[in-house]
Amino acid sequence: MFQESTVLRNLAVLKRLAESDASLDEIASSAGYRTRPVERSLRLLSHQGLVEENDGVYRLRGDASQVGVALELINPWLNFANESFYEIARDTAAILHRKSWSNARL
Repeated sequence: MFQESTVLRNLAVLKRLAESDASLDEIASSAGYRTRPVERSLRLLSHQGLVEENDGVYRLRGDASQVGVALELINPWLNFANESFYEIARDTAAILHRKSWSNARL
């Protein structure tokens, strides 16, 4: 099953590597993920030919400017989607909270 979190994590890894080469720990720290999921993302991105590793340092493979251009196109959509999901979750939580109090008849 394809998950949104995997896509966001992979994009965060690519975005970090577009800035500079980095170790697994540096990528995980700057992207805000644990090392295990980032390691899976790096394996996947490497298998797809986007990332390469040498002595524990990861870098984008080929022309990094292409990844930068792609990220510039995707980032506004991701920011909009993230903000919308937050608003939907907040509103849903508020409705559930109000309904739970009204159902308790307190």
